[in-house]
Formats: sequence, C-alpha cells, structure tokens
Amino acid sequence: MSREEHMSAMASRIERIEVAHAQQRRRDLLRLERDTQVPGQWMPFSKVFLLFVMVLALKAVAIASLGEAAYLGHVQALSNGTTLERMVGILLTPDRISVGISQYLSF
Repeated sequence: MSREEHMSAMASRIERIEVAHAQQRRRDLLRLERDTQVPGQWMPFSKVFLLFVMVLALKAVAIASLGEAAYLGHVQALSNGTTLERMVGILLTPDRISVGISQYLSF
C-alpha cells in the first residue's frame, strides 16, 4: 500500500468515525441526554462518613488494646512533635464515642 493510499484510507476512517459520533450526538439530543457527564461532588458524603467511621473504629480498637491511660499518653506525646504529628494527635484524641465503643471490646 502506497503512502497516498494509506493516507486516503486513514482520512476515510476518520470521516466514518466523525459521522458516527455526530449521529450519536443527534440521538442523544433527541433523548435529551448530555454529551458529557456532569462532574459530581469532589468527595461524596458516603466516603466522608466511611472515613469518619474508620477513624472512630481505629481509635476504639487502640484504646481497648492499650488501655485508656496509655493511649492518652501516646496521643500527648504526638502533641509535642512536628506539625503533622500534632494534627494526627488532634485527630486521634479520645472522644466519648470511641471510648464508649472501646468498653464493649475486650482483648
């Protein structure tokens, strides 16, 4: 196949693809469908809730396995560290929910 034949074949293929795409867009317009999907929320609520529950479960298991006093000592040690360690310490500070869940767990 010569270069000219190859270029002609490519041009006809591109034209067929463009025609098919245009027909699909017309069908979508008749069905009132959007051409592109509307971007959703950055992070849906279900994922935020799942993250919240996972952090609570992590804290509850850690409190149950270490004991509340030892766990609080480790969290206090994080508050003297770097900025990232202080942020993690704030996140892992015991709360009523995680302490209440840890009372039901026994190791």
